[in-house]
Amino acid sequence: MNSFLGENKSVLILADGGLPSLLALAAARESVAAGGAKGEASRKASRGPGVLYMPGGDETNHLRRTAVERPAALLEIERVDAAAHGELRGPGAHGTGQADTMRLIAAAYVAARHGYEIVVWPVQFGGTGGLDTPDIDRIARTTDRALLVTRLVSLDAEEHGKPGIRVESPYVDFSDRQIADLALDMSLPVETCWWWSEGVPQGGSRTPLADSELERWTAALREVGWTRGREAGVAR
Repeated sequence: MNSFLGENKSVLILADGGLPSLLALAAARESVAAGGAKGEASRKASRGPGVLYMPGGDETNHLRRTAVERPAALLEIERVDAAAHGELRGPGAHGTGQADTMRLIAAAYVAARHGYEIVVWPVQFGGTGGLDTPDIDRIARTTDRALLVTRLVSLDAEEHGKPGIRVESPYVDFSDRQIADLALDMSLPVETCWWWSEGVPQGGSRTPLADSELERWTAALREVGWTRGREAGVAR
């Protein structure tokens, strides 16, 4: 499921404040905890997991940034300062091919400069809205993009010192239902996601996109047994 787990390598999660990135953060944290329990050899990983906020360039940026910072603090995951890396803003709208490529390249170089070996890009296109029909084209393009960025950034290994760095998209073919099932199993605090109603700043207003995402994910969560009272904290 999560190919980045159990390798005793340092991991940087690219987070946008959504449920898949929250899942990746929690999975990375649990992997470190499990590895530490296995003995001295497992405790010698170069560093613990980190998180890098990936700005989307729209009106949800403030909510997304807060939604990344809150679980990172709960999980005691190191935050890499995105403000120091203006190149992450990249051209184009969030989600376009050009923007994804430019931001992913920039993030991979940031990861290498900070000593991380695996970059986790937790996007998923395995089916939404109760339909488990995968978007084959987007899955293929995402997988290819991650592979090609890996190769590109590795060309400069002599400069950044991480020849084995790679980009992974472990949830790319997961459906909403599968993400929700894992979130429920791990007792993730879904109320920390950017689209949750309590995440709107005082005096602020919800956006149509937030409403759409709230409906999308609460529907998926209910399908796997979640109820409004089950958004308990993440287990350490």
